[in-house]
Amino acid sequence: ISSIKQMKFQLEGAGSFYLDEIKLIDYSKEEYQKMRAEVELMKPKGEFNQTVYRENSFKEDVWGYENNICQTLTQSTSKTGEKYIYWKYDGDECPWAKWGINWNGWYAMNLRGITEKSSIQFKIKTTKKAKFKVFIQDFKGHKAEIFNSKNQNFSMEKWETILIPLKSLNLISKQFALDQIKQIYFEGTGVAEVFISEIKITD
Repeated sequence: ISSIKQMKFQLEGAGSFYLDEIKLIDYSKEEYQKMRAEVELMKPKGEFNQTVYRENSFKEDVWGYENNICQTLTQSTSKTGEKYIYWKYDGDECPWAKWGINWNGWYAMNLRGITEKSSIQFKIKTTKKAKFKVFIQDFKGHKAEIFNSKNQNFSMEKWETILIPLKSLNLISKQFALDQIKQIYFEGTGVAEVFISEIKITD
């Protein structure tokens, strides 16, 4: 404390700010918590509705689409003109049946302020007994499993809609940086074919 050099300010992204009356003051823990709560309310909140799978940006938004012995990952079009992600994998041959998606040009996405109301939603159909998990990850390295296909009765006959309330993931208690979300990613085991469509954040 006796060798303090400076106070440093860092601006993330573009913009400007103005400062005045910088000084040291006495404060209590209660006053500090109140101040932190006020600062939290000033931070930008995310949109309640966000499109995750952007049909026109598949190769820009997705990693893992380079085909290998573990998997094939492509964007396909149905007979009715609807686009979807086709994922065929063989996790028995190698452990790298996985891929991820970011919906902001691989910059951070913001879920701050929307976790109480919004959900992650996607449509899916698969071969029987397809085994895969879905995770969400932030840029600080925190990750959480958001879906597991175990005990699900999917088929190739019809699309099933999966709805995962963000509230149920307890991201705040897991210390996620909600305004620094990196990606949603999928990991497969065994052998399966999976069709995925309309991945989005919705209220």
